[in-house]
Amino acid sequence: MTASLQPALLVQPYRFTFRCEQDAHFPEGMLTNHLRGAFGLIFQRMSCSRQCPGSDRCPTSATCPYARLFAPKAQGPDSADLPRPFLLRPPSSGPIDSPRGHTFTVDLHLFDLSQPYLRYFIWAFAELAHQGLGAGRRRVRLESVARILEDGVTDCQVYDGRSIRPDAESVTLRIPLQPAPYSVDSLLLAFHTPTMLKHRGELLGEPYFPAIAVRARTRITGLRCLYQSAAPDDPGFPDYALRAQSISLAQAQIRQLCATRRSLRTGQHQKLAGFIGLAVFEGHLAEFLPYFRAAYWCGIGRETVWGHGAVQPFSLPMERSRFLQLARKLGAPVDLDEEPIFDVGSAA
Repeated sequence: MTASLQPALLVQPYRFTFRCEQDAHFPEGMLTNHLRGAFGLIFQRMSCSRQCPGSDRCPTSATCPYARLFAPKAQGPDSADLPRPFLLRPPSSGPIDSPRGHTFTVDLHLFDLSQPYLRYFIWAFAELAHQGLGAGRRRVRLESVARILEDGVTDCQVYDGRSIRPDAESVTLRIPLQPAPYSVDSLLLAFHTPTMLKHRGELLGEPYFPAIAVRARTRITGLRCLYQSAAPDDPGFPDYALRAQSISLAQAQIRQLCATRRSLRTGQHQKLAGFIGLAVFEGHLAEFLPYFRAAYWCGIGRETVWGHGAVQPFSLPMERSRFLQLARKLGAPVDLDEEPIFDVGSAA
């Protein structure tokens, strides 16, 4: 089977760089949550006409950028809400302090590649930045947008603050879903942003492998079927879910993040919670590894659109210095007597 025919998650990732014109502070885990309400309204205003009856009754909802991205609906009498085909992710889960003149970034991952949507995000972000971010409406400026490569570094700049390159959306990453062609007996998962997963109706307080593996696969399969013309059936899923139960948690260095978001539009408060940190799993992990690699790009659990559930796999063994660097970045509580210190390692 050629590479283009192998199952894969397709994504177009971009990094938006903002320069602060005033001192800006965003509490831990709250940068993208400060964007959500105002950003959606600006996006709708820029992509819809004044006569639009709303996304539920819009006659062009199948092609309308706002309806496709912010209010996707299933066809048929149920009209159930569908997962949104994009996410916005902060640079980290920690608090962000950007003095005047400094920069910070927000990543955009697009999964619906049927239309050139990037320009709408650029226009909406530029307008939102002009209006100000967060409760204090701190003024910032959208300085640039660059493509992100598979290793997480940026490639060429596609927006320089004035114009968008004609080939801005010409590169798409393919994240293959084929099982690893080698044995994987242990795996480190880093949960970069709050991960909110439920199991049997209860919110999980620590990484539970069957729930993580199942949610990763269903999330990826859903995006591929809805937006990337993949087959809707997944015949291998039941056996996959059963084998996930044989994977054991060897170590976990996790902390909980709890925050509350207040909608400026409705005044309602929403609790945001999830775990951040590191977990080591052991077992036959080769078939799960590609789904975790893909899950890094699409997230798992609740609130993935706003950057939650960013999980990244790392192969073991791992260098002590790399492990400690990763733990410090995530604010994970490190037990020096239980560190998974090994000789060498890299991102899986």
